[in-house]
Formats: sequence, structure tokens, C-alpha cells
Amino acid sequence: MRQIKRIDMTWHYLNKINGTTASPFSACPWGAGDKDEWERVKTGYTIVFEDGTRGIGRKPFKTLDEAKKWVLNIVPNAVFSDLFDGGTAVGRQINNRPQRGQGDLK
Repeated sequence: MRQIKRIDMTWHYLNKINGTTASPFSACPWGAGDKDEWERVKTGYTIVFEDGTRGIGRKPFKTLDEAKKWVLNIVPNAVFSDLFDGGTAVGRQINNRPQRGQGDLK
């Protein structure tokens, strides 16, 4: 059973000159002299699992609230806490007390 760890902001690189995009998980898109042509652009939010898997096989959620709603459909007792890097941790609430455990995905 996979466990949901957090909701992360997703982003890609955008070339300001020609509109080309590149994944942050691929090779560096710029060469020696054109790094200034690229910028990091937020694209939404995705689910990250305990095993390191990112995403659920679909485009990122447009808003953090949409991502939280999806998590609550899977883990009704989920609690969320903001993280320093822009992510949102997902835990469970049991007996009205937050737990360090994560939400289970069946």
C-alpha cells in the first residue's frame, strides 16, 4: 500500500525568447551563454508518495486546494501542514489528534 507523503508545487523551465519548456528532471536546457533566457515557472501541484514517486499519472492540479481535495477523497482524515520549501505535508488525524503517520493509498 503506497502512502502519501506530501503535496509539492510543480514547475518547469520556460525559454522567454521562443516559449520552449523543459522539465526540471531532464538535462539542463540552457547552454553556456543563454541561461538568462530561461526562467522557472510554477505549473501547479502534485502528490508525492513515501517511495519517492511524484504525480498520479495526470497533469498537476491547478491549485493547492484542488490537490488537498483529491487527497481528502483518498484519506478522509488527512491533516495538512505547510513546509518551509512550499510543499504541504500530509498526515492523519486519529482521535482528534494529528499523527505523524501518513495517509494510506489503496
